[in-house]
Amino acid sequence: MELVHLGVADAILRAIADAGKPLNKEHYLISSAIKLESLPSAADVQQAWKALRKQYPQIAAVADDSGTRFVYTVPSPAELETWAQETFIVESTKSSADNLYTTLEPSPLFKIYYLKETRELLFRMPHWRIDGIGLMDLQTAFLRIIADGPPADVQLDGSEAARLTPALDEVASVPLDNAFYEDSFVSQFLGEWKTALLKELNVT
Repeated sequence: MELVHLGVADAILRAIADAGKPLNKEHYLISSAIKLESLPSAADVQQAWKALRKQYPQIAAVADDSGTRFVYTVPSPAELETWAQETFIVESTKSSADNLYTTLEPSPLFKIYYLKETRELLFRMPHWRIDGIGLMDLQTAFLRIIADGPPADVQLDGSEAARLTPALDEVASVPLDNAFYEDSFVSQFLGEWKTALLKELNVT
């Protein structure tokens, strides 16, 4: 198991996103679709998805209960398959990505939807997991895997954890002090923001 700090900015985004839970909604969800001239088989795209996890293990990390850290667990072959089934969804409807994304419920997971009828791949994730530029880089790597031909077998041995992305705070050499997350000003701001929003929406 590997732990990576979420970063102050992303922790705040996650706290704001949680304010929509009473409505089964989430602030700052990112949806981005790619339309291909020729869509490979679902099996090939799913293999590419597993291979992408090997390159970018962050897509499989989950936030811990404190909301301040990502937890990455090196999967067994069976666990890798379970993750792929949970996060790679083959849509049986003829809906386009533009229509589908409006109907999807929030999820803390990084997901991809395979739309055979419209030849689209819809990426869906919370903003606290990634930003727009990061997602475009991820999609570029994903398409490169597809273009090169996804590997027939993907095995993860734990070495991929070295490629987990550090928090912006760490990159900028800002001291990672957990006390910040418990700072009275930050807690008060998030608490008051959530209370005001729910009051406006008449949700208790």
